[in-house]
Amino acid sequence: AAAGARPIGTAGQPGKGTKATVLSSEFIELARHKPLELARALLRCFRSWASAGFLLDDFKAQQFTLDGRGDVYLVDGPSLLRAFPVGEAVYRATSHHLLFRGKLEKYAAKLKEAKSDEERRKYAAKVA
Repeated sequence: AAAGARPIGTAGQPGKGTKATVLSSEFIELARHKPLELARALLRCFRSWASAGFLLDDFKAQQFTLDGRGDVYLVDGPSLLRAFPVGEAVYRATSHHLLFRGKLEKYAAKLKEAKSDEERRKYAAKVA
């Protein structure tokens, strides 16, 4: 995690899951004013460990931090994806994940070159 990053929120009753999570004011501000940037930051965070074969199965707001640039980080290490039955199935189904990297770059380039709104929507869906 980046220096100075703060948790995106805290659980109302840590470990119990019965009270609502309270999100940080920074997270709420980013969600209100820059929702696409926040969505991209969350996707980058999840992609960084999920594409490497890890699975987080106990989501809590305090496991994630948000830095001043709007980047989100996981501070609680995820488990190896293949340690879970569903993870093993996902791993087998997507073990060619290196091919996805090439597709992501390909569609990101096409998105940049898109001329119409229809083309932009088409390639944005493939990159997200």
